[in-house]
Amino acid sequence: MNKISPNYEIPSRFTIKRKIQGLYETEKYKVATEIQNIDSIALTTDCWTSKAMESYICVTAHGITKNWKIVNYIITTELMDERHTSINLKDKLVDIMKEWEIDTKTICIVHDNAVNIKNAVTAMAPNIKSRTCFAHSLQLCVNKGLEENEIKQILITASSSIVSHFKHSTVAIKALQVAQKKLKMPEKKLIQTTAISLELGESKWELLEQLVKVLKSFDLVTKVLSSATTPTISIVHPILKSIAQHYLTPNESDLHKIKILKETLSQEFKVRFFSQMHNDSIFLLNIASLLDPRYKNVFDDDSDILITLKDFIMHQLNYEDSSVNDSINQSNSMVSALDILFPQNENGEDVNQQNELEKYLKENCINKNAYPLTWWAENGKTYPMISKLAKKYLCIPSTSTPSERAFSTAGNIITSKRNCLAGETAKWLIFLLHNAKL
Repeated sequence: MNKISPNYEIPSRFTIKRKIQGLYETEKYKVATEIQNIDSIALTTDCWTSKAMESYICVTAHGITKNWKIVNYIITTELMDERHTSINLKDKLVDIMKEWEIDTKTICIVHDNAVNIKNAVTAMAPNIKSRTCFAHSLQLCVNKGLEENEIKQILITASSSIVSHFKHSTVAIKALQVAQKKLKMPEKKLIQTTAISLELGESKWELLEQLVKVLKSFDLVTKVLSSATTPTISIVHPILKSIAQHYLTPNESDLHKIKILKETLSQEFKVRFFSQMHNDSIFLLNIASLLDPRYKNVFDDDSDILITLKDFIMHQLNYEDSSVNDSINQSNSMVSALDILFPQNENGEDVNQQNELEKYLKENCINKNAYPLTWWAENGKTYPMISKLAKKYLCIPSTSTPSERAFSTAGNIITSKRNCLAGETAKWLIFLLHNAKL
């Protein structure tokens, strides 16, 4: 700057910090305004320790706008010096929700499987549901399946050894690149872990090949459910059903170890996803699936589950309708009277809640690759009451990945060379980096 403009005064770090704070306050006001225009909010939360050994808590907010666009924001990533007890976590989350004025519209908080955060969310108001991260639970299932001795000690260890060999040999790396080009495969690098032996016989390769086929579905599920641009909670029930049916059912061609793996994974599914202790969580997943036009037919017509879901939705619709009628009565009692006397719309169709629900359920499901919120944007006026519930439940993420992504951002900001960065400054930078893009 001395060469370009000798008279230019380089701003001090205090000036830059004040500017960043000003940007944060401006962006925070924009985000808060947008969140206030959303009827129902779902949160994800997680905790993280920086390189400076300081503990942070992150909270992200998710909702569906009036024009059926799904949005997500990092509302805070702030220091949490207190011990991570259930009481302290609960108090911190309540304070954050009150600061953002979303304590009355938050319907669910998604978190990992740690007991302290489970108890913290459960202890909140009964209208805030606790939901464990589906990807984390799925990973625990896979870890249990991979504990089998031959798979764990021979296959994984041997595979790691092969990777280690390539990591330490430039000749091997070049040979791998040449082989990939020759076979017209995408160029990929091997991921290194531990190493012991390079021995891997033909039978082990066969076992490894079948293992990959089983685990491939879990890899795809994790990627699909980590999306922040489309509803994911409604996919969980159909995915669980599909994996159990198509990937965990033993085949005649399966090796003995693979059959054991599938049986272990199936048992873990029953314990972690279908046991009675998870009834509240399962019910939430089922409601979301029913409100997704892609998957509302996953339930049998005469099943007890569908009957229970329909009763619940009718109760919710009656509650919403009574709220609407109360506001109408306050503004114009004649409108409410005419609505009661003429329970038909201009096309002569009955618009009571029962018929609205039945009509929605009779609609054909849309393609599984279609975007469900586009369907709701086009049909929301046809199903005005059910569409409100769709906005309420389809905004809930199935994983806590958004909070974990925030900590990836935080790790790039609070580096070894910036480990003295103040917690408040880090909070502003992480907030701006994510939300300013939106």
